[in-house]
Amino acid sequence: MMQLVFQSREIIESGRTADLSDFLRRIKRAFTEYSTCQAPLPHFETTSGLSLHKEEAANLTDDWNHLHTDAAWTEERSCLAGTRCLPNMPISHSWLSNFETCSPLQAEAKAVLLAITLALEHGWCKIWIRSDALFLVDAIIYPHHSLWAIKSIVSDIISLLALFWD
Repeated sequence: MMQLVFQSREIIESGRTADLSDFLRRIKRAFTEYSTCQAPLPHFETTSGLSLHKEEAANLTDDWNHLHTDAAWTEERSCLAGTRCLPNMPISHSWLSNFETCSPLQAEAKAVLLAITLALEHGWCKIWIRSDALFLVDAIIYPHHSLWAIKSIVSDIISLLALFWD
């Protein structure tokens, strides 16, 4: 995954045009290779309650924006990434940003915060956020139980989400 981050940085710095479909294929291949040789981490495991959310997501109308977020983390930096698509449509927006964070969970939280900020900037009123970090999802749903390391980021996320209801 870090190889993909470095390749994308090289493309951006050189001013070349990136082939998004090739980049997405590489991400999928890297994920497949990684996931077949790794044991699941506790905060990435699925729970029985997620099937309910999958049913709800399948019933969303066409005006909902699906925002997928993820983060890659090293001790030196984090790379925050995300995509936006409408239901049953290809990816219409993608973003990538370098950021300094102290932990992988903080990086995941910053990736969600970035996605919500972009949604507000672009006027995407109805958003469905997808993240693979279960600890973060729980922290957003139950902010009083959030870990100290991400408490302020979760607070910022909740403050921005409140703007969608105004």
